[in-house]
Amino acid sequence: MNLDEAIKLINKTKIPSHSVKWTDLGCGSGLFTAALLTLLPAGSSIYALDKIDNFQVNIDDKKQSNIQFIQKDITDFPLPFKELNGFIMANSLHYIPSPEEYLIKLKSYLVLHSQIVIVEYDTDEPAGQWVPYPISYSKLQSICLSLSKNKISKIGTYSSVYGNNNLYAALLDL
Repeated sequence: MNLDEAIKLINKTKIPSHSVKWTDLGCGSGLFTAALLTLLPAGSSIYALDKIDNFQVNIDDKKQSNIQFIQKDITDFPLPFKELNGFIMANSLHYIPSPEEYLIKLKSYLVLHSQIVIVEYDTDEPAGQWVPYPISYSKLQSICLSLSKNKISKIGTYSSVYGNNNLYAALLDL
């Protein structure tokens, strides 16, 4: 997937007109960090977390100064920030054995009227070490229902090169 495809996948995220603070959990090389930054208003910032330093965002230097890479395992709480407007988790929630508990923890870092964007493979079949705890869109919907008062919507799909399952992007309004 390239940057334009990543932007298209998440471009229906509801972004306010004022500057905001987001975090990319499990950012990898930073593809979705860069995609999100293109959608956020001027002055916004993103914390990009990953346990492996493979961060290689390729965007103009002026915007790159709004990204802070932090080398940290996304399951290691507490997280090093507060009062965020949103999280993005692109291909990282499938590493969490208890996604419901994890999402509950994340809510404590968010201000009112925040969002979580999830990008995952639409399957419930594990794929070894790469997708140990898969989370299909229907499974994510069930989790959101159990978290009460959380609205979820599918905001995009992308044809995956791995297997027959698509990637989906979901927006959780909190």
